[in-house]
Amino acid sequence: MDVIASIEANYALLSKTEQHLALYVIEKGSELADSRIEELASATQISSATISRFVRKLQFKNYEHFKLALAKEPKPVHPLLGGNSSPVISESIQVFNTYQAVIHKAQTSLDKKMIQRLLDGIQSAERIFIYGMGSSGLTAIEFSQRLMRMGLTTFAAQDDHMMTIYNHILHREDLVIGISSEGETVEVNQSLKMAKKNGAKTAAITCNASGRIVQIVDCPLITGMRLPITEFINSQFPLMYMIDVLCTLLLEDKCYRWNIERTISAIYAIKTNYDD
Repeated sequence: MDVIASIEANYALLSKTEQHLALYVIEKGSELADSRIEELASATQISSATISRFVRKLQFKNYEHFKLALAKEPKPVHPLLGGNSSPVISESIQVFNTYQAVIHKAQTSLDKKMIQRLLDGIQSAERIFIYGMGSSGLTAIEFSQRLMRMGLTTFAAQDDHMMTIYNHILHREDLVIGISSEGETVEVNQSLKMAKKNGAKTAAITCNASGRIVQIVDCPLITGMRLPITEFINSQFPLMYMIDVLCTLLLEDKCYRWNIERTISAIYAIKTNYDD
């Protein structure tokens, strides 16, 4: 059983203490394979009993089975920050560690073939429509604006009315991308189904490999790990990471890079005139 995959699947069900332990395990990876439970308890300031419960929540029989699975995990790239000198420092470290874990998961789970497939779809599409609701709607707008600056024809929709309007003008040369962290947003999923029915190519960027959106689209791109909605940690972070990767790869095209340099220059010129 994959330890990281098990943590991702059960993260939202863990207590705050167990989540802290989970992030530590993700950061340390196979380095913990030779650690006794007492050593892990000392390093994390978490009781052995809590660690045992944590291991069972991840569907491991006991700590020894957990360690055997850990031995197969990759070695960490970055050291874990530590220290509890104040609540501010402690909580900032918690957020930092969460982001580190998300980046680690996103990087190790990159599907090169699916990324290339989406890149090909973006480059060959006549028009690109990007759908998202709530926070994912803001991410959709950001992604749309980036592509627009590269010279691509893009439209973003944050509500089901606009999605319905766009769906009725779609054709087979268009690409519709759904943005959804959980992959369960009803309005986005229904709109993607309609877009596909109308002949458009469809894709999705999501954090949830088991989300309904994955089964709907032609090209599902799964990134990062699902973050608990009860925390004030940016759930869009893993999605933005993937968008950064996609945009960086697109900018290898000289035409796109030239277009974005022109748009940046034009915006800068307007700003300079206003300052005068």
